[in-house]
Amino acid sequence: MKTNPIFFILFFFNSLIISAQSVPQDIEAEFPGGFSAMTRYISSNIVYPSISIDKGLSGKVYVNFMVQVDGSLSDFEIVKGVSAEIDVEAIRVVQNMPAWNPASLDGKSISTRMTLPINFQLEDNVFSSDDDK
Repeated sequence: MKTNPIFFILFFFNSLIISAQSVPQDIEAEFPGGFSAMTRYISSNIVYPSISIDKGLSGKVYVNFMVQVDGSLSDFEIVKGVSAEIDVEAIRVVQNMPAWNPASLDGKSISTRMTLPINFQLEDNVFSSDDDK
C-alpha cells in the first residue's frame, strides 16, 4: 500500500517556533508576506523524499539560520533532524527562500538567528501526537 505524504508545515500557530536568539529587537525578522505566505511557500516547494516515504519516516526538522541585515539567509544548520534525506530537503527549502524582512533595533536593520520547524508527516500518521513517537 502506497502512502501519500501530507505536509503539516506550520499550519498550527502554536507549533511555530520562529525565535530571535540573543538579540533584543524592536521588530523580528519576517518572511515577506508574513506567516501565511511562508506556509504557502514551504507547502508548494517542499518535496517529501521518496526513500523516506518508502521507509515510513516522518517528524519535525528544526532548521537554524541567520537573517542578515539585507534580509539574505545564511549559516544554515539542523538543530534537530529526522533523517539525512529529510534534513537535506528541509535545508534546501529554507536556503531557497526569498530574502526576509530583516529584524530591526531602534530603527536600524540587524542580523538575527532564527529557528524554523518543518513537520514532515505521512498521511497514515496524520492524527498521531508528539507523545506517540
